Amino acid sequence: MSNKAAIEAWKSYKGAPIAVRGFLLARIAAVPIEPITKQFADVSGTLLSVGSGHGLVERAISIENPTLASRGFELDVARVDLARRTQARAPKVEILCADVTKLDETDVFQAALACDLFHHLDTHGQEVMAAELARRVVPGGKLVVKGIARTPRWKHRWNSVHDRIVAGEKVNCLEPSAMTQLL
Repeated sequence: MSNKAAIEAWKSYKGAPIAVRGFLLARIAAVPIEPITKQFADVSGTLLSVGSGHGLVERAISIENPTLASRGFELDVARVDLARRTQARAPKVEILCADVTKLDETDVFQAALACDLFHHLDTHGQEVMAAELARRVVPGGKLVVKGIARTPRWKHRWNSVHDRIVAGEKVNCLEPSAMTQLL
């Protein structure tokens, strides 16, 4: 059960500041982790994750699917630091502080995840990220994007205000049909 996996993943941050643990608990409440982990139930190998944050979702995926390791990329140094300090409790999940679109490495992955990332990118950034994910996932591999849309309007407003407060940014949301076309 993925909700149990999410709680187990949350426990792996033992010793983290209370504010971070509270934030991660709120992520469990807000992000549909169970449907995300189910998407990777039949994948073996390595998952590429972009915009990984602290690596909570990736840790839940690794608990649910022991045949899938994760390499995540995140730009927030503090989040990457915390992920590294607690990595011993989640050894199959590595979070690196880097922009995946600027790496020279040519590694390919069996699957990719972009959880709550695309709406932080401008239109050009969304196009670049989509191309990068396509380049790095093996043919026939799996790509899962969890994002926010413009509808329903109340939810979009809530997410816009939330991201303005938490990230200090405006959002650039795509409707599911536009995201599908982009990818």
